[in-house]
Order: sequence, then structure tokens, then C-alpha cells
Amino acid sequence: MNYIYDILLNFKEDLYDFFDWNYSDDIEHIRKIPVFRIDCHSFKQIKENIVKFDLDFLNKLLNKTEVFDHKKVKQVEYAFLLSNGLEVLAFKCDDKGISKYISKLLIDEDTEVIEVCERLSEEKINYKTLSTLSKIKSNVMHPKICVNHFSGHFVVIKFVYKWGYKWC
Repeated sequence: MNYIYDILLNFKEDLYDFFDWNYSDDIEHIRKIPVFRIDCHSFKQIKENIVKFDLDFLNKLLNKTEVFDHKKVKQVEYAFLLSNGLEVLAFKCDDKGISKYISKLLIDEDTEVIEVCERLSEEKINYKTLSTLSKIKSNVMHPKICVNHFSGHFVVIKFVYKWGYKWC
């Protein structure tokens, strides 16, 4: 199992970008959390819906996540990171495997996790969609950088803006 160390997460029922976090939010300083790379379709389904993960998957995760809590480290039963190689999200589930809380990462931590996930192979995670209500609360346009061509010493870059999650 692969882990990411020393990140900040803001677990909420709805998905917020890091710049929408409030000072009053309960930001968790994660010491260690498992990370998995999955396919784009599954990532989109899990991101936009409330899902129930397979119990075998949950058993692999049990108490693997550690959080700094003042002067000690406590374990979180079911928390993990998922990535499709383009985006990363953190999830916290209840003991039945239902995704209860979700969080984005800070931009620099997000980039580091994506770099780690480039070296990971895709895993098949079994889940069942329970609700098709979207958990996404941001209407920000997401830029995608496309390199058009290399011209001498200059690379021509074009920004493509798409609403929501349409990259995969």
C-alpha cells in the first residue's frame, strides 16, 4: 500500500476548493494516508455521488490513516486518497463503507500527490452508487493546459476552459 505524508485536509459533506475553506473549519493535519490511483470514469462517479465502498477495500484501510492531534497521533478508521492522475480527492467513510466526507488538497500538495500517482498503476476499487446528488459546491472554471507545438525555443501553450469535470 502506498502512502502520502504530511498534508492538510478539510473533510466536509460537500466538496469545496481549498480557497473556499474557512478559518472556522476543522482542518486536519494528516500524518499518513493511503493513496490509490483509479480510472477516470470511476473517479468521476465517486467524486459526484455518494457511494458505498466494498468491505474488502475498507478492511485494507482500517486505521491506516494517522492524524496529528495536539501532542499525539490518532488513527482514523476509514480515510484515503483517490486520484485519476489529473486530480486528487480525500474521502472519509463510515463503518458501512459509505462515503460521508470529502476534501480537496492544497494546490502544492495536490501537485505532489499527482506526481506520485504517475508511478502508480490503476487499481480496481469496487463500489456501489447510492445517490446521484452532486457533492460539488464550486462553479469555478478549471483550466487545462494543452501544448500546441514546439517552435524553436518557445512552447506555444493554449488554455482550454471547461466547466466542471470534463477532462477524462
